[in-house]
Amino acid sequence: MVLYSTLFFGLVIHGCGNRFQVHAEKERSDYSPLINDWKTLSRLVKLRYFSPSNYNPTVSEVEMWALGENIDCRVHCNLTVELKLPDSFIESLPVKIHFHGFTDTAKRHLNYVDAWMQANIGEVNVILVDWSSLAFPIFRKGNFFYDAAAINAIDVGNYIGRCLAELTKLHKSDPQNFHLVGFSLGAQLAGMAGRTYREVTGEQLGRITGLDPAGPNFFKGNKLRDVEHIGLYEKRLRSEDAELVDVIHSSTLMGELAPMGDLDFYPNGGELQPGCYAADLIAWGACSHLKAEHFYLDSVVNATRYPAKSCSRAGCLEDDIISESPTSVFMGEQCWDFVEPSDLSGSGLYYVEVCSPDRIIKRKEKKNRKERKLRRKSFEEEINEDTI
Repeated sequence: MVLYSTLFFGLVIHGCGNRFQVHAEKERSDYSPLINDWKTLSRLVKLRYFSPSNYNPTVSEVEMWALGENIDCRVHCNLTVELKLPDSFIESLPVKIHFHGFTDTAKRHLNYVDAWMQANIGEVNVILVDWSSLAFPIFRKGNFFYDAAAINAIDVGNYIGRCLAELTKLHKSDPQNFHLVGFSLGAQLAGMAGRTYREVTGEQLGRITGLDPAGPNFFKGNKLRDVEHIGLYEKRLRSEDAELVDVIHSSTLMGELAPMGDLDFYPNGGELQPGCYAADLIAWGACSHLKAEHFYLDSVVNATRYPAKSCSRAGCLEDDIISESPTSVFMGEQCWDFVEPSDLSGSGLYYVEVCSPDRIIKRKEKKNRKERKLRRKSFEEEINEDTI
C-alpha cells in the first residue's frame, strides 16, 4: 500500500498501510511533512557522498559525480529510519553538506566538493543533497511552481534532519562536526533540518550557513496564495537551528534583509552586488542573489578576503558602521574560526565592502590623488620653512 499525505479542505490525511488518520491542520506536529509523505521524500531526495579517499581533482564533472556514492536513507511513517552509509565514509572526519535552491540540481555544484576538499586537504566528508525533483515540481492547478517548491523545501529539511539524527546515532558522530550550507530555498531547508535534528536528538548541529535565504513566502505575515493555512514564516532559518548560524544577505528582491542568524553579513549593504546592475533589472535580482554563493566559495580558499565591520541595523550601509577599528570577523567559511559561539549574544550585524573592478580602480585613483595632494602640501611646507 502507498503511504500518502495530502491537503484537502484544511485537513491533513496521512496514510500508512491500511490505516488512515485524519486530523485538523492545527493538530499536526510542526515536524510532520506538509504536503509530501515519507516514502516520496525517501525516493526523490538523494544524498550523494564524496569521500576524500576517492577524490580526484583532475577529473571532469561527469567523472566527479560518478566518484560519489549514494547514502540510502528511508524514513517510515512510524518515524523509524533506515540508513546505509557507503563503506568509504570516514566517521572521524567533519561533514560538509550542501543544499541547492529552486529549479536547481546538485550536479551543478561539484565546485563545493573541490573547494572543501582542497581547503581541508582532503580531511572532510562532503555530501551534496539533490532534491531537484521537488525543487522544480510539476505545476498544480492554483499553485505556482515556487510556492510548491517552498513547501517542499521544508519537507525535505524535515527528512534530512531525521537522516542526520540516525547517522549520528549509529556512528556516534559528534553533531558539532556537521556544517550545513544552503542557498536560497536550500538555506530554509537547512534551517528545518537543524530544527528537526534538535527535536529528534535533543542536541544541536554545529553550524548552518545560509546563502541569501529565500525571501518570498518566508516574509513575516506572508501567506501562500492557495494554501494559506501553511505559514512558512515560522519555519524560516533562525539562530536556534544550530550552535552557530551565519547568513550572507546579498539581495533584497529574492532574499531577505531581516537578521536570521548569530552573524548576519551584508555585502554592499545586502542589495545590489558588483556587476549586477543591468542583470538584476532583467532577472529580478537573480544576479545579486547568486553572488552569495560566489562570496562563500571564494572565502573557502581565501579566509580573510571579506573583513566585516560591525553595524547598527539590518541592511547595513557605510553610514551604519559602528566602528572602523580592525575586525576579527570575516564573512564566509572561516567566521567559525574567529568567533566562539559562547561569545555570541543575539544577532551580530556586519557590513562587508565588496567592490567591483571598476570601483576598485576608481578608489585607487582617488587614493593616489589624495597622496599626491599630501606630498605636494608637504613639499610646499618644506619650501616655506627653507624660505623662513
